[in-house]
Amino acid sequence: LCVTCDNVSNNDAMIDELAVDIPDFGGQVMHTRCFLHMVNLVAKLVICKFDVLKRKQDNSRDDEAELTAEESQLKEQLEELSKNIELKDYVTIAEITGDDSNVGDNTEGLVDAAVLLTSDEQEEL
Repeated sequence: LCVTCDNVSNNDAMIDELAVDIPDFGGQVMHTRCFLHMVNLVAKLVICKFDVLKRKQDNSRDDEAELTAEESQLKEQLEELSKNIELKDYVTIAEITGDDSNVGDNTEGLVDAAVLLTSDEQEEL
């Protein structure tokens, strides 16, 4: 028996409870994260290696004088791209460390599928 879930804190608690309630259940060893979620986390970790490092203001003035126009344009484009990544990184870091206290679940647009079923279909469930 293996359990795959994507909500870190609630499902960690569920796995712990299953280990208590079902003696043959392996506990955290049997907990598998969602594959696409793992691919997303790995991709973000790889991409963050290419982020532009922030420099001190006084040092960057000397370096900027030595840049060509093309290098300056490329640097601006890279900084703009890295800003978009940084906005999402706090979620990834929280997921990796397990500290998701500041990250809420995005439930906007979710619909309870049972409400859309006919009464016969609901009875069948």
